Amino acid sequence: MSKEVTHPKPATVLFAAGGTGGHIFPAVAVAEALVENQIDVDIRFTGTPERMESRIIPALGFEFDAIPFRGWRGLSVESLRFPFALASSVRKAMNILKQHNVALVVGTGSYITLPACLAAALRGIPIVLLEANLNPGKANSMLARFAHTICTSFEKTRDLFSTNAEILYTGNPVRRSLRKLPTRSGAKQRLQLHSDAPVVFVFGGSLGAASINEAIEQSLHEIETNNIQLIWQTGKGHLPQHAEDLRNSGHIVEEFYDDMALPLAAADLVVSRSGGTTVAELTALGIPAILVPMPHAANNEQLLMAQELDRVGAAALISDSELKQRLWSEMQRILNTPEVLSEMQTASKQIGKLEAADSVAEIIQDIVSQQ
Repeated sequence: MSKEVTHPKPATVLFAAGGTGGHIFPAVAVAEALVENQIDVDIRFTGTPERMESRIIPALGFEFDAIPFRGWRGLSVESLRFPFALASSVRKAMNILKQHNVALVVGTGSYITLPACLAAALRGIPIVLLEANLNPGKANSMLARFAHTICTSFEKTRDLFSTNAEILYTGNPVRRSLRKLPTRSGAKQRLQLHSDAPVVFVFGGSLGAASINEAIEQSLHEIETNNIQLIWQTGKGHLPQHAEDLRNSGHIVEEFYDDMALPLAAADLVVSRSGGTTVAELTALGIPAILVPMPHAANNEQLLMAQELDRVGAAALISDSELKQRLWSEMQRILNTPEVLSEMQTASKQIGKLEAADSVAEIIQDIVSQQ
């Protein structure tokens, strides 16, 4: 009687990611690349039970392990409790690493990644860090000394880490849906927009951005007079009272898009904030943009990224305080000058990395295969 052949269980790659979409979706993009490239690993995610990752990750079909943990700012009771909370969370992470045969941990920044990455360091498990911002964030700067490899979104970021880890300029991973887009004319047709009129996609994040919405409201007369079509994501709870009138005039006005791929594909120009995921998607697709950095973003990260895109000619930067005064004139300058639009597209594509997720997946595969 022949014995049943058993195959060794694949090693597990654990993604520590959460808090914001800018930390979650690059990790999801890499996980999707591991699956689609048929790399023989199991995939799990860890994050906190009360933040958006606890809903998004299971909905995408990935296993999720919750580790209760909170960050802190300044001196407070919470900051005094932090070392004890961290120790408890690291112990939980250690159990997850052991239980699931974790061979590598991927951290995407933010305090949420600390327990899993520190547990990996204690167990001698390789760590790969993804840095979305131009200047390294606090969590990744702290964890860099333990990392095997750090993947950066900007070339100059490589010089800003103090570590012996291998630092690779891969770009910031973007979702697979962005790599299967229709042409701009095809996207306009699917959205029932006119192919011969420019499209401006305006968004300020899931909650919207009041300053951007107000500036668009102020510019609506000029936008309609100049035959410009809007795709306007206002943010949840911020639809204008005349939204139906705008739709009847040929514009698209929605509170929120679950999938930004089609509106991005249709856009000749984008007006938005300058978070890490937004910048990665715009440059991966080569879309000219007017960037309005969030004034109080952590470590000035949005301003720094907008300045970099403005420097290379991929975007125009307008401060939040100047937006109402400058938005329409900047839209007009870009859209009415084909050579400016073309130069911005070229500059954006030159710094974009559409294949970033595949590059990081390949790095993970190489490290795991050496275990």
